[in-house]
Amino acid sequence: MFASAHSKKDDLLQDAHAAREARRLQVVKTDAAIKLQAFWRRCSVFIRLRREHRLKCDEIFPGDRDHVQTLSALDQFWCIRRWLFTYHSVQDAERLSNICQGLISSMAQSTPKVWYVSMIGHNKLIPAWIVQVKTLCTMAMKCLGTLKPWTGRDSSLMILYLRMLITFTECTGWQLTAKAGDAVKTTLKQLCRSIQKHVVEAGLYASLKDLGMNGLCRDPVALSSSALLSIVTLSLRPLSSSGYSTARLMDVSIYLLSLPALVSHLRQSGAQHIALLERPQLLKRVLTILADPSNMKTVFESLHAIKSICLLGNLIELYTVTPKPQATEIRTPFVDVIGCTFELCQRYVGVRKGSSSSSFHQLLGWFQQKAADERLAEGTPLVNRQIEKLWLESTITQLFGDVISASSVEDAGAQKGAASDAASGTKKPKGIWGRLFDFRITHLSTSALKLDSPEFCSLRKICSLYHGCLKTFVQIKIEILTSLCFHPGLLPSMWQYLNSKSTLEHITKMSHDEAAISQHPLGSVLALFCNCCTHVLAIVDDIEMYEEQRPFTLPQLILLSGFLNKLCFNLIWHAGSAAKAVPATGVSSSRATASSAATVSAAAAKAGIEQVLSDSSFTLLSAAHSLLMLLHDRDCRRNYAPADHWIIDSVPLSSFRQELERRKQRATTLLRMMPHTIPYLERAKIFRDLVHKDKLQLGLAGQDLDVYGASTYITVRRNALLEDGFAQLSKLRIQDAKGIIRIKFVNEQGLDEAGIDQDGVFKEFLEEIVKQVFNPNFALFKSVEEGSNVYPSPNSYLHNDHLQLFEFVGRLLGKAVYEGIVIEVPFASFFLTQILGRTHSFAYSSFDELSSMDAELYRRLSELKRYEGNVEDDFCLTFAIDEDRLGKLVTHDLKPCGRVIPVTDTNRISYIHLMANFKLCTQIYKQSSAFCRGFHSFVQPDWLVFFSSPELQRLISGDNQPLDVGDLRKYVEYSGGFSSAHSVIRWLWDVVEKELDQEEKGLFLKFVTSCSKPPVLGFAHLQPPFHIRLVEVGDDQDTGDSVVSVMRGLLGIGARARQSRDRLPTASTCFNMLKLPNYSKKTVLRDKLRYAIRANAGFELS
Repeated sequence: MFASAHSKKDDLLQDAHAAREARRLQVVKTDAAIKLQAFWRRCSVFIRLRREHRLKCDEIFPGDRDHVQTLSALDQFWCIRRWLFTYHSVQDAERLSNICQGLISSMAQSTPKVWYVSMIGHNKLIPAWIVQVKTLCTMAMKCLGTLKPWTGRDSSLMILYLRMLITFTECTGWQLTAKAGDAVKTTLKQLCRSIQKHVVEAGLYASLKDLGMNGLCRDPVALSSSALLSIVTLSLRPLSSSGYSTARLMDVSIYLLSLPALVSHLRQSGAQHIALLERPQLLKRVLTILADPSNMKTVFESLHAIKSICLLGNLIELYTVTPKPQATEIRTPFVDVIGCTFELCQRYVGVRKGSSSSSFHQLLGWFQQKAADERLAEGTPLVNRQIEKLWLESTITQLFGDVISASSVEDAGAQKGAASDAASGTKKPKGIWGRLFDFRITHLSTSALKLDSPEFCSLRKICSLYHGCLKTFVQIKIEILTSLCFHPGLLPSMWQYLNSKSTLEHITKMSHDEAAISQHPLGSVLALFCNCCTHVLAIVDDIEMYEEQRPFTLPQLILLSGFLNKLCFNLIWHAGSAAKAVPATGVSSSRATASSAATVSAAAAKAGIEQVLSDSSFTLLSAAHSLLMLLHDRDCRRNYAPADHWIIDSVPLSSFRQELERRKQRATTLLRMMPHTIPYLERAKIFRDLVHKDKLQLGLAGQDLDVYGASTYITVRRNALLEDGFAQLSKLRIQDAKGIIRIKFVNEQGLDEAGIDQDGVFKEFLEEIVKQVFNPNFALFKSVEEGSNVYPSPNSYLHNDHLQLFEFVGRLLGKAVYEGIVIEVPFASFFLTQILGRTHSFAYSSFDELSSMDAELYRRLSELKRYEGNVEDDFCLTFAIDEDRLGKLVTHDLKPCGRVIPVTDTNRISYIHLMANFKLCTQIYKQSSAFCRGFHSFVQPDWLVFFSSPELQRLISGDNQPLDVGDLRKYVEYSGGFSSAHSVIRWLWDVVEKELDQEEKGLFLKFVTSCSKPPVLGFAHLQPPFHIRLVEVGDDQDTGDSVVSVMRGLLGIGARARQSRDRLPTASTCFNMLKLPNYSKKTVLRDKLRYAIRANAGFELS
């Protein structure tokens, strides 16, 4: 009973709860229905009102240009107000343009009540009307940034919206203003300022810039003159209204003046357009605020690198069109701003190609760019032309002003030059090239240098600007330097400030402190001077430099090179003093002090160089080092400096060796950047240590070396040395080729020749191969003159496998240098430069090297360079060269389509260098590359950076120094009964040292060793050692060497010391052995020796 009652109660409660929930849901449904009905009624009313308002708007503002507005301004206001209430950006876009057209039309009516601005008379509605005007102007302004002005529809809309903004942001053109009193005019001006402020805050400058970018960055330009004028006018109005405030000037700099080639387009449009920028002294005001580094940094960060270049171009062109008095007034802030821009740009220049954030620019090269604006590409050529105005002669003259003492330089130089030219009959070329002949840098002033003078301060800033320009615009560095160098008076003026012994000594002392020299006032002047001199001297030929001595005299070059040598040495040595030791990256050598130099890591040294040259405080070092190395290369090619001019004695060689042993960065950097400061013999020792280290790494040297196990045996026929040697040696691995190679000769009868190869037979093999391949009749190499220097022959293709032969010969020569075997082969200077890999160096000039290949062609090209007549008509040359190949004429273009491009007065310099480059590089490129590939497989290119071309020749062919008889006697070996105390030996050395002249001493050395020059490091390094043996006499069968006779002679067994008067001295050049009979008298020895060496009578091993 009780359970039943409880169940009924629960059911009753559930029913009540369900009833309440149903009532609640009904209420929710009712409320939702009411809201939906309200929303629908509102939407219906809104749609109906929007339709009505649009119809009314279309009625009042039909968009017809011929429509005359007759409605009052009040009716226009209410119509626009209702329309704005239901405005939709897409559906009402056309109505917006119709309204703007109608409002502009109303302002031109004669009835005052129709003027839209007459709403100013309705006091209660003025606030709402002002909001409406601002809203309409903002809408028109935002539409501008989205237009494509190159299309017909958008072009019309652009003009319309620009007119809208032009009309309602300035009251001077209103008819109401003309009829109003002063109080009303003031009110109207305040109203326009308020509208200007509003649209500026809404993004006026950004929209105008987008419109300008869309219109100007096209070919052809999509902006008309009137549209461009309107953009500039709208940009300058807020600037004027704000009293030229810093904020508005910054906006103009960022958004207006950064438009690509804006000033160029304004100048093309007419003088009244460019006057818009000139009247308010815009350039002066902008430069004043940008001269503040913080403001300049803000502008640069807003624009980034590329757009800042556009700003730079407009500032430069504005400066060039500024009248001279005003330009002189703003010269200082202009230099400061341009220089600061270059410094900021350099942070982004020089990134590696292919990185994720890198882009390429025609001026900057590869630079860091987050998001490049693709529209800038079309405007780049015009911007480049603007930038180029910075190094026009007129701009350089304007910037340097009275700093350049051009007149005095030209008068002094021209008079002296004219006198010398008249005396020598020298003819000067016409055009810009002739300017190099119009001045000679003379000793202008040696008075004390006043670093605090206004002229010098101006010179320092401008030199810093152009030095920054060179570092920023890396792609056109040559063009910039050309303009600077050929400006009359600039280079001499900089030399005037530097041409003082006290000044140069002062800078040299300062260079011991890297911080002081980097901040020194003369630093920027010296850096630009070095860059300009490097460019000038790189294109000055030997006649101009050595005979005419232009632009420097030889004593000036000696002074300048000596100063630069000390300066660069101090900068490198003291720059590296604080650096940590370079980490070891190789196998340690077992040698002592000298071998420690061999542990120099090429990679580590290169990294050290890059670190030094990339450091911002070492821009002076980079410029000075380039000029120094150019002067040194010119001296190597043709001496003008004293013998020990380049050696630096400040650091003892023992200290330098210790630095190398500890792998100090400054020592490795000095060795690679300025090897000429270290004596040649010391560098040669370092080279031999590098070779020894390489042998240790390959297991080819050391106490545990199995000489016979590490040897490679080959057999060659006497009558087929080249063929057999090529077939066998070219197949060897480079590691085996670097080891010991033992030769077995086969005579013409097919029998093995008797002989003991203790490195001597291989030396003979090398000598015989060299005689064959370097013989001009073999057509693999060609000599400059009969028996003179050799280089790869262009006609080597006559051999089917000529490139493989060149690589083989390169390997043989590399093997000889690797083993220290002296091979007397005189190479042409230009070919030695190619072996060193320096043909792409800034200091390399193919025209100057041409004389080492073809002196006659060099002479004729030099005459062409100086020819005064009409080159095109008189010579009838084109940029092509004809080559006779086995009776077939082959034409080579020196440049694309060169055979149809005539050589004229203006392009003849290009023709001369292209012709020289073709003869020296292009024509024999494959042959030279193959030879170098073989040579470098033995002698690594990094080992050769220590040497110049003449020094490499010494490394290959021995030292040019006279024979040191004392050194030879110290390391000679005796056998067969001879000793140093033997009378014949004493007579021999007395004759060689006192009675033979230098030529005969060379013949004596060649008679014994097959080379007339001593080894680079002396006879201690001659392989095999120099040997003198007493020959057996009185035996008719002793006509030569046999295995038994050689061994008996070497061991001194059974030698007969019978005196001889008839037999001549003989030699085994493969063993470097002199076989000397036991002469009875000194006079007999002298006569026989002289006869033998002059007759070149030797004795071949058989």
